[in-house]
Amino acid sequence: MAVFDVIKFDGTRNNESWLVYKSKKENIAWGSQLIVGMGQEAIFVKGGRAQDIFTPGTYTLKSGNLPLLGNLVGRAFGGNTPFTAEVVFVNKTNNFNVKWGTGSPINMEDPKKKLILSLRARGIFSVKVNNTRDFINQLVGTIQLNSGFNDDIIWEKYNPLINTIFQSQLKKFMRENNLSFLDIAEYYKEISKIIFKELKKDFEDCGLNLVNFLVEDVSPPPEDYKEVKEGQQKRAFGEDDYNRTQAIKLTENLHDPTMGRIVVERLLGGNTNTSQSTPPTANEMHCPHCNGVVKAGKKFCRHCGKPLPQEKYCSNCGEKLEIDARFCDNCGEACE
Repeated sequence: MAVFDVIKFDGTRNNESWLVYKSKKENIAWGSQLIVGMGQEAIFVKGGRAQDIFTPGTYTLKSGNLPLLGNLVGRAFGGNTPFTAEVVFVNKTNNFNVKWGTGSPINMEDPKKKLILSLRARGIFSVKVNNTRDFINQLVGTIQLNSGFNDDIIWEKYNPLINTIFQSQLKKFMRENNLSFLDIAEYYKEISKIIFKELKKDFEDCGLNLVNFLVEDVSPPPEDYKEVKEGQQKRAFGEDDYNRTQAIKLTENLHDPTMGRIVVERLLGGNTNTSQSTPPTANEMHCPHCNGVVKAGKKFCRHCGKPLPQEKYCSNCGEKLEIDARFCDNCGEACE
C-alpha cells in the first residue's frame, strides 16, 4: 500500500471555478504533510462523516492535530502504517452562482382573467460555504466528487425545495395583490426577497450562506399569454371598443369595402343593413332580401346569393318602371 507524503490541492484545470474537491490520496501515513491554501479549508472524512478540519497553513499530520480521526483509526505500531481517510478541500472564499428553474409547469389561476395558467419560472441564486462540517455531513458525505464547481450537489438538493416554496409564495403574492400574470415582471424584486427569506434557514442547516436569490423570468405558453393579454386590453379599452378594434384589424386587408363593413357589423353583433351608413349610388340598388348594396343589373345578390329583380319597362311608351309598379306613371298603361 503506497504512502503519500504531501497532500494538497493545486487548483483546477484552466482555473475554472470550484466549490469542493476530494483528494485522490486516501492512504495516509502519520507524519505526512498537509498544505491548505488561502481561502480553503481541508477536512478529513471517514465513513461519510466529517472529522478534523484544517484552516490555511502547512501541517504535519500527527495525533495531536487529528484527535477525532485518531480515535477512529488508532495509531499503528511504530506510527508508520497508513490509515484510510478522505481529504476534502472546500472553497470558503467565493460566492457561487447556481441556476434554478421549474421542472414542470406551475398551474395557477390568474386572479384578474380568471383562467388557469401553466407558468414556468427560472432564476439564479448565490451561495457560500459557511460551516464546512455541516456542509460535508449534510450535502457531500460519500458522494463521488470531481474537481471543479460540483454545483449539481447544491442543485439536486435545493431545486425541488425552491420549486415548492416559489409556487406557494407566487400564488399568495398574486392573490393578495390582485395581480395578473402580465403584472408580475414589475414585482420580480419583491418576489425574490420573499423567496430568499423563506429559503435562508434551509441553506444554513446545510452549512451554506444564501447570499442572494433572483427571479429572472416567469412565463406561460404562448397561447396562454395571448389570452391574458387580450383580457388586459379589454379591461383597458372596454369590451365594445376592443371588439371593434379586433374586427377592424380582421377586415382591414379586404379589398371589398362593403363586405368588410358587413363582417365588422356581424362580429360586433350589429345590423348588417349597410344602407343606413352608405346609400347606393346611381348604378347600385338594395337587395330586397338582405338590403345589401349591389350593382344594378346583376341577377343575384353577392351578399346573400338570392336572385335579384330585373329592370321593368312600360310596353306602351318604353318608360322605365319601378319593380312593384302596377301602372306606368308616364302614360297610365297597365303593367304586365
